[in-house]
Amino acid sequence: EEIAQILFCVDWIIIPVNTGHDSIQGASQTIQYQVKCKRGNRKLQVAGVFFNRVNSRTISAQEIIPQLNAALEGYTFKTIIPAVEDAVKSENMSKPITAIFPKSKVAKAFKELAKEVQVKLG
Repeated sequence: EEIAQILFCVDWIIIPVNTGHDSIQGASQTIQYQVKCKRGNRKLQVAGVFFNRVNSRTISAQEIIPQLNAALEGYTFKTIIPAVEDAVKSENMSKPITAIFPKSKVAKAFKELAKEVQVKLG
């Protein structure tokens, strides 16, 4: 119920997913749930889905990313946030990675994702 109240305060949902096998199902369910939440906020839409903490060398990443892109065509962002130690460090420090490690792969990826979101939302 608390999550539903938060959703009613926003117009766009951005869904982070990982490369686990449950990601496709979870993202799909969230997109479907958005339809139910529209009763409280008619403007509510899914802006997109992005991959977070991805180790691109794993077989699961190589399999799941194309599957999710196909299953959620039109919803997935192109930018993939890599799994690197700098992200864990910034999380442990409760600081944004763009402030602590602005030149890291993750910071650069989040900046690219922000640009993608801006373009999509106009």
